[in-house]
Formats: sequence, structure tokens, C-alpha cells
Amino acid sequence: MKEKIAKFLKEEGIILPKDFVVEVYSQILKFAGPLSGLIRKGSNEAGKAAAKSLRNKVDLSKDELPEILKEFFLQAGFGNIDISISGDVLSIEVKDSFLLRAHPDESKALSPLVGAIEGFVEEFIGKGVKVKQEGKRITVEL
Repeated sequence: MKEKIAKFLKEEGIILPKDFVVEVYSQILKFAGPLSGLIRKGSNEAGKAAAKSLRNKVDLSKDELPEILKEFFLQAGFGNIDISISGDVLSIEVKDSFLLRAHPDESKALSPLVGAIEGFVEEFIGKGVKVKQEGKRITVEL
């Protein structure tokens, strides 16, 4: 799995310095205010596009979703996450992410990551999901 995702990101990804991306998100979050929902929606669409592209290039199983999410976000540079699954619920704990430097409020700082995870999972499993965030914990009801 790790090698498949690394190959996909090498062929399809772009590399930007983390400080650049932190500053971009920091400025967007500072000025977004009541429009911050647009950031999550945009990230949701980006997550869907990433999952669709990954699925088209790499043979993946839905049973591998937790491992795929963890590897994808780690190798893409979004951060280090732990994932556990219980029934139809994914519990994601953000251990570290450059986004946490973009804003002091974890819920705002991680909004792009939450949206991306939501879109990625929805596209990957082919149906809508319910996502909740409390600090660094993200819960996805499949």
C-alpha cells in the first residue's frame, strides 16, 4: 500500500514548502470568517478528486480504507493521523499537521483536512458520510 501511494503521489502530486502552504491557509482562515464553510466545501471537492484519481491509478479495496487514508495524508504532507474503525465509524486522531500552525483554533485550522477526509471517504466508498470534529479528533460515520 505504502509503495502504491508513494508512486501515485510522485507521478500525480506537486511539492510545495510547508511554510508557504501554512501562510496561504493562515491568510485564508484569517479573512474567511463566516465564509469558512467554503474552505471545507472546497477541500471536500479536492478530497473527492484525490480519491477518484487514486482509485483510477491504483487497485484498491474498500477494506483498506483506514490504511489508505493514513498513508495518503502522511505521504501527501497533510499530517500524521491515527485511525481506528469500530463498526461503521472511523475515528481519526490528528497527531500532527502543518495546518495546526495556520490558526490557533484547531477546528478552524483543521477545517481543510476535515473537508478533504470527508470528500475522500465519500468518493472512495461511493456514498455520503457524516463527519464530526472535536479538536484534533475527527469522526466519520460511514
